[in-house]
Amino acid sequence: MDKNINTGRALSVGGEDVRPSRDVQSLLIPESTTFRCGEYVNNLFDVQYLDKTKELINRRMNQILVTSYLYEVKNAPTGISDYEWDKRAKELVKLIKDNREIAKELPYYKAFENWTGDSASSLIAYFDYTVECRARLHYFCTYGKELED
Repeated sequence: MDKNINTGRALSVGGEDVRPSRDVQSLLIPESTTFRCGEYVNNLFDVQYLDKTKELINRRMNQILVTSYLYEVKNAPTGISDYEWDKRAKELVKLIKDNREIAKELPYYKAFENWTGDSASSLIAYFDYTVECRARLHYFCTYGKELED
């Protein structure tokens, strides 16, 4: 069941209301717009690049980071199966290997530069505020409730 949320609301992080960083805001619909979470989850990781390969690598990097944050830090369900996570991880490793120069242009390239796709634990150092905000939004849209601290 989809939930409606208004993008103008602050997120609750650590008990405090905060606004997403500019990076996260650039992925959101304008503040005055109410939208359905199902639409948002489908587009959560889409940043419009002219290069579809670059767009796919960016989407996979963000999907892996968000689901890994939920699993490793919050011990929360990720919304995808282990099989699907493994499939995306292998796809990302291959995409980066085959398109190294394109991948180097992306914000989270350093997190995945030498990543083998076998574990999320090496990504923990790259769980920044933007990843946390995206994870909270993903969790809310997937489960219809806020992620517990």
